[in-house]
Amino acid sequence: MKKLLILPFLGVLYCLAYFVPREKFYLLISLFAIGFVVMEIIKQQRFGLQEIFWIGIVCRVICLFSLPMLSDDYFRFLWDGAMSMKGISPFAFQPEVYIEKVSDSVYMNTLYDGMNSKSYFTVYPPLNQLIFYIANLFSGSSILGGVIVIRLFLLLSEIIVFKGLVKILESLNMDSSLSIYYFLNPLIIMELFVNLHMESIMIAGFTWMLVFLSKRQYVLAAIHLFLSVNGKLHTLIFIPLLLAFLPIKDFLKFILVFGFLLVLSFLPLIDVELIHNIKTSLNLYFQSFEFNASLFYVVREIGHAILGYDLIKTVGPIFSLISIVAILFISLRRRVSGIQDLLNRSFIIFLIFLLFSSTVHPWYISMALLLGVINQTKSMILWSFLVMLTYSTYLSDTYIENMYLISIEYLGVIAMFIYEINRGRKPFTRV
Repeated sequence: MKKLLILPFLGVLYCLAYFVPREKFYLLISLFAIGFVVMEIIKQQRFGLQEIFWIGIVCRVICLFSLPMLSDDYFRFLWDGAMSMKGISPFAFQPEVYIEKVSDSVYMNTLYDGMNSKSYFTVYPPLNQLIFYIANLFSGSSILGGVIVIRLFLLLSEIIVFKGLVKILESLNMDSSLSIYYFLNPLIIMELFVNLHMESIMIAGFTWMLVFLSKRQYVLAAIHLFLSVNGKLHTLIFIPLLLAFLPIKDFLKFILVFGFLLVLSFLPLIDVELIHNIKTSLNLYFQSFEFNASLFYVVREIGHAILGYDLIKTVGPIFSLISIVAILFISLRRRVSGIQDLLNRSFIIFLIFLLFSSTVHPWYISMALLLGVINQTKSMILWSFLVMLTYSTYLSDTYIENMYLISIEYLGVIAMFIYEINRGRKPFTRV
């Protein structure tokens, strides 16, 4: 009888994947709410690990043939892959510069028209670029075909995450069914798998880095951090923490293996122009983009009230510097005492990264969710739902954020966070 619970869960995900664009906010948030409630009911029904695994696989397979409805980033992914197919480095040109010089195919023009980053250089690392290339290689200039190929890679990544997460939970003598909160989480299924965000690869590499660190297999751990960074650069922030965790000889071996692989992966693409182009795009990110921020929005409103203009160009880089200093302090103030301490501080470090960011898209929460599950805090599970309130931005063509809903999002997470601290939850006993 309990397996009948799977049907409404599958129905919710199917509707979200195929029929609910981001402009239909009220339907979107309602279906997500139902999905989260059913996920919690499934957790209470004590499904076995194999059942959880296959439910997660079926959830993803039924969404395999949809086009992303909540993000248009896939146009850029396929564009980069198509550039590589032409023998042109995807890092070499902004799309708008390339399209002005070349009269290209209908396929390329369609990708260009759908793209939201026409004036930016790509920032996706080499492993991503390889996946985008393979997607074009096998899709035959079909956008849906390319999307499906990328999803198959992400399906593999999600399986790898699940296996690694279960290993970590079991090694800590924790309930392995907590993996439900990641593997069956509607945010993870919709944002990482359906909408093709590369955090899935980042988290897969990071999870298995933790597994191999706990086994003192440092070369394998370095390889998996390399894979993680090649999914998304965010996990670079954990390197100072590893310096405080590993014996100095092992850290040197670790960082040499990691650095060698990273340089090797960029070698076919590397030149002075590439470095300049990536730096240009990253500078634009820190000085131009703002979405669903926390502390930054508080400072921004103060700036508007006192100075009368947006402070992002000034505050963005300053917040980045503060974030780096805080991360270094948490990482290096004392030696990491063991794997639990490593997980604890990793969680706090990633929260600091999000706290000082001017842009926090829903899929950015995925790493915090993973670490929150491992650190036994439900505040991150709550955030994985409340962050979907940000899609209210797309109710109008002007893309104006609803600050009341963003306030509900952050106040809700903060309230749960404080409640858990006051109850003496393990993750917050020592930082």
